[in-house]
Amino acid sequence: MPAWLVWPGLILIGGLMLSWMLGVHLRARERAMEAAEFALQADELTHGLQDRLAANVQILRGVAGLFMASEGVGRDQFHRYVETLRLSTHYPGIQAIGYVTLVLGPDREHHVALERAQGLTDYDIRPPGVRERYSAVIYVEPFDAINRQALGFDCLTEPIRAAAAWRAAERDQETVSKQVRLKQDEGSSPRAGVILFVPVYAPNQARETLEQRRAALRGWVYAALRVQDVVETQLSQANGLLSRLSLRVYESPTPSPQGLLYTSTPAPSPVLDHLDLWRRVRIADADWGVRLQALPSYLAGTRVQAGSQALMGAGALLTLVLCLFLAALLRSHRRTDLALAETHRVNQALNQRTHELAASERRVHAKMEALIQARDQAEAANRAKSVFLANMSHEIRTPLNIILGFAQVLTHDQALSTNQRQGLASIRRAGESLLTLINDLLDLAKIEAGRMHLECAIFDPRRLIEETLDLFKPLAQERGLELILEAGALPALIQCDKVRLRQVLINLLGNAIKFTETGSVRLHVASDQAGWFDFNVIDTGIGIAPEEQARLFQPFIQADSGGRQRQGTGLGLVLSAQYVRLMGGELTLESKPGRGSRFSFRVPFQSVPDCEGAPASKVADPNLGPERRPSAADQDEGAMIDPPPGVAAGLAPESVAVRLAHYPDTWLEALRYAVKIGDFVRIGRLLEQIAGQDPALDETLGHWAYVFDQEAFLKALDGQRRS
Repeated sequence: MPAWLVWPGLILIGGLMLSWMLGVHLRARERAMEAAEFALQADELTHGLQDRLAANVQILRGVAGLFMASEGVGRDQFHRYVETLRLSTHYPGIQAIGYVTLVLGPDREHHVALERAQGLTDYDIRPPGVRERYSAVIYVEPFDAINRQALGFDCLTEPIRAAAAWRAAERDQETVSKQVRLKQDEGSSPRAGVILFVPVYAPNQARETLEQRRAALRGWVYAALRVQDVVETQLSQANGLLSRLSLRVYESPTPSPQGLLYTSTPAPSPVLDHLDLWRRVRIADADWGVRLQALPSYLAGTRVQAGSQALMGAGALLTLVLCLFLAALLRSHRRTDLALAETHRVNQALNQRTHELAASERRVHAKMEALIQARDQAEAANRAKSVFLANMSHEIRTPLNIILGFAQVLTHDQALSTNQRQGLASIRRAGESLLTLINDLLDLAKIEAGRMHLECAIFDPRRLIEETLDLFKPLAQERGLELILEAGALPALIQCDKVRLRQVLINLLGNAIKFTETGSVRLHVASDQAGWFDFNVIDTGIGIAPEEQARLFQPFIQADSGGRQRQGTGLGLVLSAQYVRLMGGELTLESKPGRGSRFSFRVPFQSVPDCEGAPASKVADPNLGPERRPSAADQDEGAMIDPPPGVAAGLAPESVAVRLAHYPDTWLEALRYAVKIGDFVRIGRLLEQIAGQDPALDETLGHWAYVFDQEAFLKALDGQRRS
């Protein structure tokens, strides 16, 4: 082999091996993606089946409640009640709902006579025979020719039905039988069915013990469930998944031929081995097993497309073309070597001069690159700081919120000792302090990065001021201080950043009360026709020395003149000054040691004079704040309040809080508890209950649930409480 062909040969071998390895790797990824998507669809299918079965059980409990709420339920009353359920439309798997009454042996003839007197002339308890007790079906709906065959049937004479019925009566809970052949299917091809039982007891009788439950037992309500109808109804909603899937349902978590309740592929079919999953579905007191296997046609409907073979073919072709090109290039190179040698000698002198010019140019470029690198490093450091603060605050707040949530749950435990309750209180205080520090640091970082923006709202300024003062009245009374509001005539409604204005007032009033031992704390508020609010927080505290006043608005700096104790983080006044500056004002300080302090600031506002005469649909509630409509500025990055890390553009937590105020308190508390403990399944089910009522709210809460942004959830829920 000529020497110039060695390299093309090596490249050909190496390229073919690389193409094969990449193809194998890509196929492995394709199989992993197929398995992940199949697992997602399997979970959606089994969850839907679980919910449908649970709904069937709940319907049966409602029927049982009808019987237990009164001494007697007539046949017409039972018919009207079941008719309102619209079984064929909403619960297609239920073939019949009926009532089984318990009849003692001596009362058999009397019972049969009563039923025949109601128009059922051919009624009798079946099968015939003398028994200690009977359980006769006396009501069944729909009351058609097929279901009429069940009238008088004694469920206790069949072992499977009897076992499920007595289990329900003795445990006072709903139960499901093993596989049975339904009376509705007699005379037709056999299809698997089960019976759901819910016991019915005499009203106002104790049933805490087994003996009491047996004594109070009046009968059962039951539902005949055809498994095929339930499963195929659910599969019909899965976008044609039934034809691409092999699904089997077993009456126990372990598969067995005898326990097979349903199969979508009666005949053996080839399946994909790597797409084979086993799931459990709960119905009443039993766990059903569900096996899902993908048929070869399944992959035709997935987003995953096999590209491994195409990659290997393309790689081999590209390698061959490259080798041919390299061989031609090397052959041409041999022919030009002599010409290049002569050219090299001619250009040697020119290259010497060129190298000198290049060296000079490199020195200039080196200095420029050093300056550019220094600039890039400074910008990267600033970005890294902002990203670090945002990410770390999110990572710390998530477990911290969980700790605070569990601490709150534990406080309701009546078995806790006094020391344990004090320890839990210490945990909550420390956690809330740390959470406040994290929020302050994150806000400070946003302000420094220029990413903090106003969010104006229409509200009643006097109500905001009075509510803020109400927060500090207990503390002022505890310290023996007089808390005074001095406010003249104020506009009824204004447009301003309500959240940040409230935060500034809270910080200033909190500091004034904290550092005032005796006397009073006054809040003086005034407005003018030019659209400015003047706020003055005046205390009779210990005051601040002049040399410390200049440093007071720096981060983590606290004045200690006059015996001030160092408390807090030193960020409150810094954030307050930045908030006021962001709103277009300036926070100033006047103080003398021993004479108290005066913190003053002015902020602009827009009066809303037409609200009272405007249509109700166009006026925002001043107590709740407006529903914010996006403006042209919102199209720019950061125009709305910066969402917490991981939250896409959408409703701000404050707007979500306003919308959540219309939902029941029990639902809000359930959502709060699920968010605190990280129960993703419960969060999803709670959000499904309100789906379709408010699309914007659905989209925002759905995204928060998808990324599990616990901070945004809790901020919105806490805001709803305050509103």
